[in-house]
Amino acid sequence: MRAPRITVSRPKRASVLVFDNYSKTALLPLLKDVDFQSLDTRGTEINLISLIRAMLTRRFWKGERQFAYSLAFAQAVKPKLLVTLIDNNRAFLDLCDELPHIKSVLIQNGLRNNLAHLVSSSERCIDLYFTFNAAYAALAENYISGEAIAIGSVRNNFMPAREIDPSEVHRVIFLSQYIDHSDGFEHKSQDGSKHSWDEFFELERLVLPILSEWCSKAGFTLEIKSRYSVELPAETDFYMSLVAPYKAHIFHSKSERETYELLDSGAMFVTIDSTLGYEALSRGARVAFMSGRGGTLGADNRAFGWPNVLEDEGPFWLNEFTETGLKSLLDRVASGAQSDNESFSRLSVMEFDSGNKKLSRVMSEYAKTT
Repeated sequence: MRAPRITVSRPKRASVLVFDNYSKTALLPLLKDVDFQSLDTRGTEINLISLIRAMLTRRFWKGERQFAYSLAFAQAVKPKLLVTLIDNNRAFLDLCDELPHIKSVLIQNGLRNNLAHLVSSSERCIDLYFTFNAAYAALAENYISGEAIAIGSVRNNFMPAREIDPSEVHRVIFLSQYIDHSDGFEHKSQDGSKHSWDEFFELERLVLPILSEWCSKAGFTLEIKSRYSVELPAETDFYMSLVAPYKAHIFHSKSERETYELLDSGAMFVTIDSTLGYEALSRGARVAFMSGRGGTLGADNRAFGWPNVLEDEGPFWLNEFTETGLKSLLDRVASGAQSDNESFSRLSVMEFDSGNKKLSRVMSEYAKTT
């Protein structure tokens, strides 16, 4: 592990403070004309002055080190706006509560099956929360002082939709959510029950053998989109053991652009509850959601489209696993059959704001001055 880069000069003042370099990378198209500074929270860069000031506070020694450091850094930058794409980071939320006079923007980065990150003794001081869908926005407004606005996925919105390639229609891609097996892995459901790695990935063991057989009989090629940019042998072994005796190819996207371009390829996607699957759906792709993981994980709000209240089975989703139900779902999605309410359902679970126009209007208020 590389040692962090140490900076000794005082952080420069800026109109916007972006919480975490991960957020900065994702928001770069909107930041090119903005007067901003970014705060590294992952240990790759440490500002010595901010660290020393953080160490002089009680909260640092109580274990809230990221918050204490972030507060010291923000007090030096003196921004007019705080923004992050890591919407479930409690240190950022606490920072906004500590600095209520500074405008704050929270941007949803992944699917959420609860609002535990927003729960506090009082309303969170968040001015704007940009969310994936209107139903989640409505729930979030019960916990924040400001307004929640549905825009979909920021990364997805930046990629212009391309025309579907009809030559790809017989390609089926399963979207992997694999996490490397660890003896310390434990998933805690909302009902308090704890689940092992094997229990968490039980649904993959049910879905992949049926999917591989269905693809073979229907004349489709089966591919598995890894969640990693390079091969992880354990992930490859896991999926290849599930599709046998049928064949499948596992591949890795080398860049974010390559990943999002894939969504317009014309392929059919199959997923359990991958964010990428919802992003594909918002772009008009054929996506089959076998959203049954909640069946093995207890009361975990894992039904398709939560917090929208939808039927357990729909044009492109199934909440309760059965072999017959899964095959019927795959047949429906493969045929491309449209239902009267399909376009509404797509946008109700994942908006698509091409070019991030709504967010761009907010950021343009903090443009550099000459």
